Amino acid sequence: MTAPGNGVEVVRRYLEAVVRRAEHHQLAYPEVAGHVVVEVILRHDADSLDCRVPPPASASPIELVFTMQGTVYRLVYTHTGGGHLELCDAERAVVCRFRSGETWAWVNAEFNKL
Repeated sequence: MTAPGNGVEVVRRYLEAVVRRAEHHQLAYPEVAGHVVVEVILRHDADSLDCRVPPPASASPIELVFTMQGTVYRLVYTHTGGGHLELCDAERAVVCRFRSGETWAWVNAEFNKL
């Protein structure tokens, strides 16, 4: 776990870990990640970003934790089930699953529901 922050460096660490995990497990990088990360950057509460990267052999997911309007969310990437992104609440319940091929408009609409 790293110190929370409000910078590009936190997002860079998250994306770098996702790319490495996908490559390690020979999975396709989730192309929707760019759209999702843009929404997180635009909507997160200031100074609320935190990146949690487990050891490479771990089954634990990679998480980008942030608050949005005071509510805690976790953008989770896991290699189980072929590798995918999920937006979870503070209790780790899935709020939304993001699939490759989804448009920015679709991702934006999902964030608008929160």
